[in-house]
Amino acid sequence: MNLLQILVSLTFLTIASVYDLKTMEVPNKIWAFFIPISLITTTVDMLNNPNHFPLKLASIAITTIIALTIFYFGLYGGADAKALITLSVAHPITSSPTLIFPLLPLTTFNNSLLLMVLMLPVAFIRNLYWKFQNRQTLFQGLEREPFWRKIAALFLCVKTSKSKIKPYHMLAEKFNHVDGELRRTLKIFQRVEEENASMPDASLPESVFIVYSLPMLPFLTLAYILSITVGDLILHLITSLL
Repeated sequence: MNLLQILVSLTFLTIASVYDLKTMEVPNKIWAFFIPISLITTTVDMLNNPNHFPLKLASIAITTIIALTIFYFGLYGGADAKALITLSVAHPITSSPTLIFPLLPLTTFNNSLLLMVLMLPVAFIRNLYWKFQNRQTLFQGLEREPFWRKIAALFLCVKTSKSKIKPYHMLAEKFNHVDGELRRTLKIFQRVEEENASMPDASLPESVFIVYSLPMLPFLTLAYILSITVGDLILHLITSLL
């Protein structure tokens, strides 16, 4: 395993994660600086190991297509997609015996999804905490919403006061004034970086649901570390059951 590729990958992922944690945005200069470095290190590695050339190109191409596709459909933010593409250039494959699947960026992607899923109970706990702290029902004004949508909101959204909403938050409710009455509906599934046209104003309720959005890049960084040390957690789980 190329230690230089690991060093480059961990460096840009860590720097991007810090930005993601602080502002939920990563400046393009990060990718503009690290993609050329990644190209150089990977090109040198390809020259030293020409037998892996087709597999490395395939890894970069497949990862780029997947990253752009999930970004296009709004399932990923722009910085997340750029990080995955940069990782595919910096460290396209690995020969580690812990990996069942040699395309390292896709293994990292799988692990990051698993880590994100494991965080869903946190939203549920936060909602329970809000309910008992404020002694209010979670779905006040949303009684007409379907039961399944309420269950989804418990795990995919968090209740918060409108004064705590940040510019990067996405409201999980849609508000309409009908005959002088405020109508509320849940809007849980939406595109990442979607224009939020319903930012709170004085006429909105004091507490609303927002989409439970976590900074993805710290999870991607942890997933990369797991990938080069443990392997694909999902594939390991599947193979252990077979």
